[in-house]
Amino acid sequence: MAYGVTIKVGAGKNVGRKLRHDFMVIGYTQHPLTATASGFMATMPMPQNVNVKASCYALVAWINVPYGPTPIQAAGWPDISPPC
Repeated sequence: MAYGVTIKVGAGKNVGRKLRHDFMVIGYTQHPLTATASGFMATMPMPQNVNVKASCYALVAWINVPYGPTPIQAAGWPDISPPC
């Protein structure tokens, strides 16, 4: 996720304007959970080479049933770089 992203609009009713976006998804990956003796786990790589200039970034994760969009659990870690 990225906060404070400014994008110049190239078409439509806002053409030529600069719009600020917060909570913008800039990378996405999915991995299945693996059952372990102490619960479940998943190992996922951090997005690399993100070409979005933002005032700060955050990591967000959620768990849902297979093929279901409704989250069972969600968590976020703001201020991963630089601090907001």
